[in-house]
Amino acid sequence: MERLTLKADIREGKGKGAARRLRAEGRIPAILYGKDREPVTLAINERDLEQIVGKTALIDLNFGDEKVIAILKEVQRDPIKGFLLHADLQAINLSEKITITVPLHFEGTPVGVKEGGVLQTMVREVELECLPTEMPDYLAVDISDLEIGESLTIGEIDTPENIEILTPAEEVVVTVVAPEGAEEEAEEAAEGEEGEKPAE
Repeated sequence: MERLTLKADIREGKGKGAARRLRAEGRIPAILYGKDREPVTLAINERDLEQIVGKTALIDLNFGDEKVIAILKEVQRDPIKGFLLHADLQAINLSEKITITVPLHFEGTPVGVKEGGVLQTMVREVELECLPTEMPDYLAVDISDLEIGESLTIGEIDTPENIEILTPAEEVVVTVVAPEGAEEEAEEAAEGEEGEKPAE
């Protein structure tokens, strides 16, 4: 887990017009919120913010006369061009647990895939609770033992004792299915066998 420094300015103007002017200057509107504190509207250099997006990191956030420890909770991007529109940061206490979302990294090639099956992925990230200093960059998931017709659920993911996954345990993460056409061929073969009459 990284620890990064980010500088921001307190943002005075509000509304779409003010936000557009900020983005034209290469700055992104943002908001900082947290327990027992009033939300603060900020402006952050776009390049500085881009370097943090996608990382699981503690952020030493400096603005005005304040310095707080925060995490990047969410960013919004333009759905067509992909540029940053807005960012949400959460001020945290290092001794209090937080809720974050981390990606899953799949390790190994399933036995079923080696036999011709197809891996289908339903879940690529999970929500979990932990202390800020124990935030993982990702959770490793070993899928090498999965055979055709088998699935792996959230509840079967191994995690350290200090981390609790909040995503429902019964949710299917990945499954290995038979290749397209294989099931139909098996059904046709079975029907053919049933239709055969014993020789007299």
